[in-house]
Amino acid sequence: SNGTPVSITVAVSHGRVALNVSDRGIGIPEDELHEVFRKFFRAANASDRPGMGIGLRLARQIVQNHGGDISLRSRVGVGTTVTIDLPLAAE
Repeated sequence: SNGTPVSITVAVSHGRVALNVSDRGIGIPEDELHEVFRKFFRAANASDRPGMGIGLRLARQIVQNHGGDISLRSRVGVGTTVTIDLPLAAE
C-alpha cells in the first residue's frame, strides 16, 4: 500500500460475510488484472517492490477451500480493493 493506510470493512448478509481490504497504493494496470491470481505473477509496475507473486494465488485457494470467493478491483495510482466472500459457519 506504499505506506498509506489500509481500510478493512466487513458486512454480513444472507448467510455470508464479505471482507473488503482497500489500499491507496500503486494499483494494478487494467490489462493485467486478469492475471493477478496466477502463480508467480507480478504486475509490471511492481518490479521494484518485494514479493514473490504467490500471495493472491494462495489466498484464493484458501478462500475457495472454505466455500468462498475472492475478487479484486484496482486502478493505477488510486489503489486496490480485494473482496473476500465467505459463507457463515452453521450453528
